[in-house]
Amino acid sequence: MPRPVEPSDPPTLNVVSGNLPVPAKMRRRRLPVLTWIGLSVVVLVAAAVVVQGRDAIVAQWPYAERLYRAAGFSDQASRVEDQGSDTATSGGG
Repeated sequence: MPRPVEPSDPPTLNVVSGNLPVPAKMRRRRLPVLTWIGLSVVVLVAAAVVVQGRDAIVAQWPYAERLYRAAGFSDQASRVEDQGSDTATSGGG
């Protein structure tokens, strides 16, 4: 019958012997941070294009007017030049 093998003490992480590789230092990963920053920039630019380019978007896709109204962008509140011209014509005396 073979002799039972007794387990030895487990090696610690700080001990490096000649036949084991040196554990690599943990690098700080910047890729996830840069990815989130890039995604945030893309979302902000897309939102600015949707808000600022409303007239062109509605001209190409008339159904977008309903979407703008559903989102709270009414036709009169978004056009500053229309508000100024309405007060000038209706306030004459």
